[in-house]
Amino acid sequence: MPASQAVSSFANAAAWGIEAKKRVAKRGAELISPGQVVIIDGGTTTTELVRCLPGDLAFTAVTHSPGIALALVDYPQVDVILIGGRLFRHSVVYGGCRSH
Repeated sequence: MPASQAVSSFANAAAWGIEAKKRVAKRGAELISPGQVVIIDGGTTTTELVRCLPGDLAFTAVTHSPGIALALVDYPQVDVILIGGRLFRHSVVYGGCRSH
């Protein structure tokens, strides 16, 4: 699956290759174990990954994506750490020196 274009809108990227993204996301979710600290990038595939998580999985998620952080709100056992910075609207993630 080729990488999405940085200039493509998030909505367009979400619609492209959805079945492949679901397969990758399902496998990725299976690799997360209780107690782990997991860095989750922003994007449409990682949004699918969150949807594949078991509701009772307890781990710490670190992300620079407000969308990922909001999606994890429905997982009460997940401790969410959101890294701030300047919001890049095209990819819906924070970036810049404050997020590094």
